[in-house]
Amino acid sequence: MRLDEEQALLVCEPFLVAVEKHPREVKDFVQNLVIEADRSSQADSFWEVWQAFADAIGEAPWIE
Repeated sequence: MRLDEEQALLVCEPFLVAVEKHPREVKDFVQNLVIEADRSSQADSFWEVWQAFADAIGEAPWIE
């Protein structure tokens, strides 16, 4: 969470790719991401990462 936006998205890339085929496992990662963001009082890249996951989920074939 303390990485800048570009680095955070790079670290999350494997999870973003996994959204399509492994939604339950990705759910756990996103859940932990939210928990960590709630603990942090510092500025971070949470919303950029959140949006990347929202976009990936919106494009997943199982979303319908």
